[in-house]
Amino acid sequence: MNDGDNLNFEKLFEGIPMTWPTFLNTPPSEANANACKVWIIPIPYEATESISAGTRFAPKTVIEASKDLEDFDIELGHDISKIGICTLPEIESDINSPEAMVARVEKVTSIAINLGKLPILIGGEHTISIGSTKAAKDVWEDVTVLYLDAHADMRDSFMGGRFGHATAARRIYENARIIHVGLRSASELEYNFLEKENISKYVSPQIGVYTLAEIDKICEELTQNVYVSFDFDVFDPSVIPATGAPEPGGLSWVGVTNLLSRICSSKTIVGMDFVELSPNLGPEYSSHVAAKLIYKSIGYCTVPKE
Repeated sequence: MNDGDNLNFEKLFEGIPMTWPTFLNTPPSEANANACKVWIIPIPYEATESISAGTRFAPKTVIEASKDLEDFDIELGHDISKIGICTLPEIESDINSPEAMVARVEKVTSIAINLGKLPILIGGEHTISIGSTKAAKDVWEDVTVLYLDAHADMRDSFMGGRFGHATAARRIYENARIIHVGLRSASELEYNFLEKENISKYVSPQIGVYTLAEIDKICEELTQNVYVSFDFDVFDPSVIPATGAPEPGGLSWVGVTNLLSRICSSKTIVGMDFVELSPNLGPEYSSHVAAKLIYKSIGYCTVPKE
């Protein structure tokens, strides 16, 4: 098979009832994995959540919500889907071993990166980012991880384990440079560690929007190659209530899109993950807002700058 060839799954399995949820509800036969620039990778992994569960439902509900999005984006003036977006089948979870799951995510992300794709992971809990950022670091030595999260996630261990949602940023920091944005909750030990290690941190602004000067400062601290790890609780709960550990005083929709737009236009985004949405804990619109942000972020990364 040539690189440009694509299997027609509907024809191949004609007459056999099948379900393959895809982002934007694009038929798999029209989303050529070889030709598509963007790979959506659903990872419903949830094994270490400590407050409220439900992140395992997010990939399915976000992908389902995406079918209602308009392909054309007014802000960007483009049909973002034309870049080519392929949705992979869900990656099976290993709930017995967080370390094994991290390794699985790393392998899948590495395959995508080495094929020249932009991996967009939909979790699932924040643990998955340990594996995906490691895959990025193995290819781009200078990569910086932009970690958008209300929580520090800098514990060395939590609930008896070193790999989990509350230790994700700590494990990432051991392997790659990290900048924390949207912070507003940390233990004393975590905060002291951030200070001791001189890790750049930007506390969430009171009005929910960073100033242009603050965004420029964040951009100056980033290297050219950037991996974006996005926890939905970085939003103020008024934007997305459906998270396991909501924190008041978060970023607004405009605060997030202003930041991502500026960073994506000035840096090379090598991968992104979107995690910690718990659709069962909040109103249905949370999944729609999440899907909209993911789609818009793809646009920020791929639509040609004019």
